Formats: sequence, structure tokens, C-alpha cells
Amino acid sequence: MTVIAQLILENDNVSVNKKTGINTLANSNLKNDISSTVSFFGDGQINISAVFNYYIDFLEWDRPPEYGKSGPPIDVLREWALSHDVPTDNSTLFAISRAIWRDGHKGRPILLTLGNEMEDSFNTEYYEKIFDAIIDELTKFFE
Repeated sequence: MTVIAQLILENDNVSVNKKTGINTLANSNLKNDISSTVSFFGDGQINISAVFNYYIDFLEWDRPPEYGKSGPPIDVLREWALSHDVPTDNSTLFAISRAIWRDGHKGRPILLTLGNEMEDSFNTEYYEKIFDAIIDELTKFFE
């Protein structure tokens, strides 16, 4: 799941910032901060979770101009600014945050795409493996 999520962030169809025309997520901290967990429950259920940095919420959804009380936190912008040779003083970062708030933001469907990719992977690759394993177990049981 982590690899698929990282590939999505590298994909220009999903991750290009509509305002700048640049894929700002391909080399982002968001890409490097992804982790996944697999949990098994006693009733045979499996839960696979992807864990992203909290600011994915700011990227995922459309934000109309002047939505809410402010733009993204400047702490999130600081690491981005460092990687793009943008000054990292609070006044510059506040101005960037304010511009994002003022102009709005076109969301990028990262989680939706991840969900679709995982479902497609399950339906094509993993479904057959699970089906074959079930058939093998049934064959052994009835022999």
C-alpha cells in the first residue's frame, strides 16, 4: 500500500498543483511520511490502513477562496519552503498561507485514487491468489 501511495504522489494526473502546474508532491515530505499497518482480528477480518501526515486534509479537498479562518499551518509550509529555496521566516510563510486561503485550493484526490488502486489490485492480483488458496484448502479437506 505504501508503494502504491508513493506512486500516486509521483503521478502528474493526481499530484500536479493546478495553480502552479507543477507536481509538488513527488518529492514532498508527505511522500516520505507514509506508513501502513495491517491488523488481524479474531473473526478472520483484516484491516489495512495507510497513515499519512495530517496535512493531507489540506491537499485532498477543494477549498474555495476564503474558506475557513486561515490557510494551512505555517509549520507545514516550512519544510516545503526549505525544499524549494523559499525563505522560511514566519512572515513569508504566513503570506503563503494567506494566499492559499485567499485564492482557494483545487484538491488532489490522493486518498480516492489510493482506494481505487487498492481495490483494483485486490480484484485482479490478490483475488485469484485467495481463491486458489481456498480451493486448495477445500480440496485437502474433502480428500
